Amino acid sequence: MAAETWYTANTAIAQLTTANSSLDGTGAVTVLTAGSNGTLVKTVIIKAITNTTHGMIRLYDYDGTNTKIIYEVEVPAITKATTDPAFEITIPMNHVLKAGNILKATTEKADTFNIIAEGLNWTYYPTMVRSESTNYTANTGMQTVSTANSNLDGTGTLSSAIVTGASNGTVIKSITIKAQVTTSNRAFL
Repeated sequence: MAAETWYTANTAIAQLTTANSSLDGTGAVTVLTAGSNGTLVKTVIIKAITNTTHGMIRLYDYDGTNTKIIYEVEVPAITKATTDPAFEITIPMNHVLKAGNILKATTEKADTFNIIAEGLNWTYYPTMVRSESTNYTANTGMQTVSTANSNLDGTGTLSSAIVTGASNGTVIKSITIKAQVTTSNRAFL
C-alpha cells in the first residue's frame, strides 16, 4: 500500500493570548484543518513566549457543528530568565481528524503560547491502486455521555460515538475517555 499512498505535511501554527476557562471549546482558536481524506495529527508543540501562570492548555476536535475536548496540558508557573527557558512541551498526539475537521486550542490564562501542530494528510492515487489494496479514510467519532447507566446488558441510555462506513466496516484503533468535569466515578473498558 505504501506505493499507492502519498503523505503530505499539514503543519500549522496558531497563537493563543486570550484567557478561556471553558471546557466546551467556546472561543477556541483554529490550529489546523484536516485534508480531504483526513489528517493524522502526529504531534502538538506548545511553546510559551512569555512568563506563564499555573493553568491549562486545551485541545479540541471540531467537526463543523460539535466541539469536543480531546486533550489537556497543565502549564506550570514559570518566570523566564537568561537561565530559565519559557514553558515548552511536545505532545505525541496521533489523533486522526476526519476530512474537514479542525484542531482547535484554548489557554486558561491570558499568557501567550504558540501552538504548532504537525500533521500528515494522506491521498490515494486510483491509477496506482491495486485491486487487493485497502484505502482508508478517517472515521473519528466523539460523543458526550452525561446520563448514568448501570445496566451491563447493553440496554438503557447508550451513546454511539462512531458509525461504520457503508458496507466496508470500520477498524477502531483506540478509544479515549476524557472527563469534562470533576468526577469520582471511573469508566472501565
